[in-house]
Amino acid sequence: MVLDPLSCLSLVGNVVQFVEVGCTLFSKSREIYKSATGAYVEDVELQSAAGRLLELADNARILPSSLPGQEYSRGEKLLLEISEGCKKLAKDLDDLLRPLKTSAAAENITKWDAFRIALRRMRKSGEIDKIARKLDSYGQQLSTCLMMIFCDQSSATWKSLQEFYGSNRQSQIISAANTQMLKETNEMFRKHLNSLNEADSKTGEFNETISNLSRWIKASEKLAIQTRLLDSLSYRSIRERQSQIRESHAKTFEWVFNTQQSSSSSAQCLLHDWLQEGSGIYWVSGKAGSGKSTLMKFLCNHNLSRAALRSWAGDNQLITARFFFWNAGTSLQKSQEGLLRSILHEVLQKHPNLIEEVFPSEWHGNIDKWSNGASPGLWSRSQLIDACYRLARQDTISSKFCFFIDGLDEYHGDHAELIDLLCNLVDRNKNVKLCLSSRPWNVFQAAFGEKDYPYLLLEDLTRNDIFLYVQTKLGGHATYRRFIREENAQGCDLVNEVVSKANGVFLWVYLVVRSLQRGLENEDRLPDLQRRLRMLPTDLEDYFRHMLNNVDSAYRVEAAKCFDIALQSKRALSLLTYSFLDEDDPVRLALASPIKPLTASDLRSRCRAMSKRLNARCQDLLEITTDFQLYRVDFLHRTVRDFLEADEMREMFSSRLPTSFDSLRWLCASFLQQVKSLPPGLSLTSILPLFVTLVENATCFARESE
Repeated sequence: MVLDPLSCLSLVGNVVQFVEVGCTLFSKSREIYKSATGAYVEDVELQSAAGRLLELADNARILPSSLPGQEYSRGEKLLLEISEGCKKLAKDLDDLLRPLKTSAAAENITKWDAFRIALRRMRKSGEIDKIARKLDSYGQQLSTCLMMIFCDQSSATWKSLQEFYGSNRQSQIISAANTQMLKETNEMFRKHLNSLNEADSKTGEFNETISNLSRWIKASEKLAIQTRLLDSLSYRSIRERQSQIRESHAKTFEWVFNTQQSSSSSAQCLLHDWLQEGSGIYWVSGKAGSGKSTLMKFLCNHNLSRAALRSWAGDNQLITARFFFWNAGTSLQKSQEGLLRSILHEVLQKHPNLIEEVFPSEWHGNIDKWSNGASPGLWSRSQLIDACYRLARQDTISSKFCFFIDGLDEYHGDHAELIDLLCNLVDRNKNVKLCLSSRPWNVFQAAFGEKDYPYLLLEDLTRNDIFLYVQTKLGGHATYRRFIREENAQGCDLVNEVVSKANGVFLWVYLVVRSLQRGLENEDRLPDLQRRLRMLPTDLEDYFRHMLNNVDSAYRVEAAKCFDIALQSKRALSLLTYSFLDEDDPVRLALASPIKPLTASDLRSRCRAMSKRLNARCQDLLEITTDFQLYRVDFLHRTVRDFLEADEMREMFSSRLPTSFDSLRWLCASFLQQVKSLPPGLSLTSILPLFVTLVENATCFARESE
């Protein structure tokens, strides 16, 4: 274990101060004890310097390798010995000089006082001179000691600093919040380096140490610029959509990498071939709910995808990035600006050495205007497009780029304009290729399907995946396994019937399997399960309507409230938010209730109860997911949101909702109630971001409700 890099930089600063004060003290010691007068003022200066050295000696002892489980390097051992020796000598010197002080003010010192001090001073001069000689000896060792530490690659100090300035991790180590600290540390370094440059006690080796420290300062300043620029590209929801996409079911989509089948039999082999040796654009086309986003996530993360792309890159550096459009998300999650900022951020975070070439004017301009959480309007579309072109053309490293972009149909804007941007990017830069996915809309069919770009129709290739999924999910139930043992043929017929009716739509299969699983929990027999299956509509929208009609009449008003809130929120809400919205009068409760922190037990109890209530009212159309240990509620799929936003469904909800219901005011009240209920015992660093987010949400919905 080593110190974190900022602590290590502070250590370097302490060591530099240690040397500066030490050299001053050693020089003053020789001056005083070679003086014929032994003036009282000089004793005070000597004692003050000794006290400062004592403080710095304590600081210099906090080395990275002084942590458990590590060995000291030779230089670090020597520094510890010097600091311990200085600490002891500084204390001894203080003990000797303290009796030489007088309690009288300087103008009131009598000749007799001066005579007594001088007499005591003369008696102690031998011991003081001995300490001064030892301190002078330590001073001569310090330059060698520091040179050993900062040039010895086995020292933990060296390793910490090298980790700090590692070529591929620089941009991830320091956050924008620490940039000011880094700047102040650099100023301190400069001050003490200048003092050391003027010192008479320098040696050639010490000059080398100073040069190393100066180099680290320049590197840290470069890192601060990189960090601020990366933070200006980032935004809060930059990875949110990808994290919410389900992982592919075990062993599904593996046909992508099956190179044994002939390419003439199906399109699946073409995708692997394109990854390995293709160029330009590959289009993944598929119906709503066919699993396009899941496939794109699978491709982004699979080792065989990277292996194929490395083969394509050859001796060049392979650089990949991904973006998932989301029409239910923030403006940046469904815009060209969000796409370009996300791609640039992902690439430059991995390769910060490219930042200067990609953003030359910003690099050499006023970087201080950027800070973490900068507004989306900070970067113009033209700036970002130019930056992408410079990235593709850069010659800092020999590279090839492959970008995965999902959900072009979820982009809000002119789709033809988006297509032009993507086609221009690959047409102008032969070292860039794109894997794109969308529904088979006419605009995408004309751009990709009717040109020379390779493509696949996903619903034509997932029959085996669907069979595997249904068989695995039903086979996980003991009742179904018993049916298979007793009536094997009939059990297989049920699976085949689901696959046949699916028409390649994975979402429909997911819902049907959930319904069949509930039948198995009720001990339905195989004929019962087959009747259940044949009652279910095969069209997705008809299926959603069927699900709504099956909501218990006692829950339909509450279900309408939940759906309206989900549509108005424009983002996934926490399960706790829904629990406060479920109160009889959330607005009155939020305004009237006192501040009362929720205990962990209260939190679990609320979430457990609300989970059951949502499941009963919303019939799987809203689902609860876990995102970094936080339970969130969102639509099962984009197609559910699209269906519920239709005028027919809006009118149905409106007819069921009471006139007093106002989803925006209720949302504002729920966030206010959560502010009042923040759990106890959280640290400031944990509670502050949560507090700010809750207040921002409450303010946002309050403004919208006006």
